[in-house]
Amino acid sequence: MSEQNIIERIEGLENDSVKRFAVNTNDSKFDDVKQIIGDEAKDLVPYLITNYPINDSNFIHGGAAHTVLGMQYGDMQYGSQLSISFKKMKYRTLNNGIWLEWQTIGGEHGNVGDFTNNFNNLIQEGTYAYGGQDYTNKPAGFGMIEVLRFGSYITQKRYNADSIGIRCSWDNGQTWSAWKYTNLS
Repeated sequence: MSEQNIIERIEGLENDSVKRFAVNTNDSKFDDVKQIIGDEAKDLVPYLITNYPINDSNFIHGGAAHTVLGMQYGDMQYGSQLSISFKKMKYRTLNNGIWLEWQTIGGEHGNVGDFTNNFNNLIQEGTYAYGGQDYTNKPAGFGMIEVLRFGSYITQKRYNADSIGIRCSWDNGQTWSAWKYTNLS
């Protein structure tokens, strides 16, 4: 795609050329855009889809409606989507027909138990706290967990006053290395 073509597309967004759709679908993850909006789904045509009311369990954000801004190309096999709510923004990319997991821009924050009871499922970037709860695959002790990721590579770091622990996954959290610790004393 030429630089001029990219500039024209950006100017098109500024000039209100985004196709807008209000739908009620069982695919509120927006995985199959062609199925949701039909023939209007075209390469390099930005779309804004709002699904209301949510009638499945595929929540991108908690709430009664999902709105996604996206654009795809390469026969709809590549692209990106942005989901915006009152609390946060999430994005994901499509690569060779496979959507990657939604990622929170700026990261998640809160107690581990607010998100999962299994540390193997703690794959969204952010900072989390945990105590004496009996979570599956948790590191030794208690403390703060920092999750960092780059594509399918994820690192979990545990910090407390006595030690730092770390483990990694190279396959989007499907398998994990063992926790390794460094004492601070």
